[in-house]
Amino acid sequence: MVDWEGYVAEYALNGYPVTDADIMSTGRAAWDSALNTINVGKFNLGWASIGICTHAFYEGLNHVAHRNLYGRMVTDFPHIQRLLVDAYTRLTAMKLFSRRAADYFRSASPHDRRYLLYNPMVKMKVTCEGETVINLIWDVIAAKGFEKDTFFEMAATDIRSLPKLEGTLHVNMALIIKFMANYFSIPARFRKSPGAMIPVVILFCSTREKPKA
Repeated sequence: MVDWEGYVAEYALNGYPVTDADIMSTGRAAWDSALNTINVGKFNLGWASIGICTHAFYEGLNHVAHRNLYGRMVTDFPHIQRLLVDAYTRLTAMKLFSRRAADYFRSASPHDRRYLLYNPMVKMKVTCEGETVINLIWDVIAAKGFEKDTFFEMAATDIRSLPKLEGTLHVNMALIIKFMANYFSIPARFRKSPGAMIPVVILFCSTREKPKA
């Protein structure tokens, strides 16, 4: 594991000795291990999106909070306030939903597989909302988003890749549909998940209408 993996490729082992001691599992157990490695990767993409958006949000907010146009602070303009509130609300929902998905990872067992539904939702929805958050921030900071040596310059590029890694949106939508029927139509009782006291926001903001009191 490294801090940053930015190169996707394959490698070949030619004549590399592999003994039984090197094999962790075989058969179905090996398949399950490989599949869950992908599941963890999917989940991490959601948190990568959250981290990028959080840093970009505060960088953008700090920028506009120190700008004055036409005798007014930029943060006093109603449309700027609306954009910032929209971005912050979506980012908060991303965090809450992903934390709930982490609860299901912690409580996973052969009998409790709720994480198989939440995992692709984190991969698909959270990463897509990350793109929306970055777009909202960009509408606020405008040309500042094109400047070199800012975090946002990197964020605007990297945020686009996350929905496209570890399975496309369509693949993850198929997984959601597959597990959704059992989750809603054949419920079962499970022990309380760790952190279940955390409030959960499942419904993401779907419009960019002006927030109402």
